[in-house]
Amino acid sequence: YTPNYQPTVYKSAPGVVETLIGSTLYDNQSNASVANRIYAFPDGTVAATWIFGLANPNFADRGTAYNYYDGTSWGDEPAARIENTRVGWGCYTPVGDGELVVAHNGASALVVSRRATRGSGAWTYSQIVGPSVSGSTALLWPRVTASGNTEHVIACTD
Repeated sequence: YTPNYQPTVYKSAPGVVETLIGSTLYDNQSNASVANRIYAFPDGTVAATWIFGLANPNFADRGTAYNYYDGTSWGDEPAARIENTRVGWGCYTPVGDGELVVAHNGASALVVSRRATRGSGAWTYSQIVGPSVSGSTALLWPRVTASGNTEHVIACTD
């Protein structure tokens, strides 16, 4: 199998300047429902995420890619996912001065990646394990939002 893909697609209006902020070969970005992936802050900064994956065909490196616009320029194109394990379909939200990404690992839990300062610093990780339903505690397809420092996560059981 040889994938047929377009590495860069430009579809903006004439005169609009576009910037490549990252790459992926993983082409199932939505799985029929797009989560929060981009956040434009009132100060003109922007956080953007997408499903990362370059190790085709099985995508052992799949996870959440992240880039940040500091008001002047975007960061370097990410070379790896932000998580420390394979995940999919991350959902982004700011929390206070920091940020949060929740994704599922498809097997047992949601993987929560967080950092205290948006745009910089190390990510820390935790998990949310779901209730036991028919012997499984897996949660899938998370959506996350926050109000101040209160976080709200919704997910499906498998």
